[in-house]
Amino acid sequence: MFNKEKARKYIPLVSGVFLIAMSISSLAGMFGSTSVQPNPSSQQASMEQQIASQKRGYEIVLQREPNNEIALRGLVELAIQANNLTEAIPPLEKLVKLNPNYPEYQTLLTEVKARASQTNPPINDNKSQGK
Repeated sequence: MFNKEKARKYIPLVSGVFLIAMSISSLAGMFGSTSVQPNPSSQQASMEQQIASQKRGYEIVLQREPNNEIALRGLVELAIQANNLTEAIPPLEKLVKLNPNYPEYQTLLTEVKARASQTNPPINDNKSQGK
């Protein structure tokens, strides 16, 4: 069934193919490790584009389904990630209204409002001054 003579003929061929494959993979590893790293500013721009794209996606969902909790939570997470806390407040308020028995949303809303007021001083407008 299995002929040793035929097997001996194929050993050099299989060894050669294996040797070539190993050489190619090691060369590919050498060239792959010297790839150019993107600069931090392009990485930052790419991250901002990704966040903007995700935000648009959530906003499209909310146009069709204004009470979609996944999209609302997504907007909150993106705003917090981008350190834009004032943008996190409206969707958080809506989540609190939709889930009055879920105290974590209220706690997060309180915390976000407190931090947003520390980072963003109140704007003095004419209405608040009675003018």
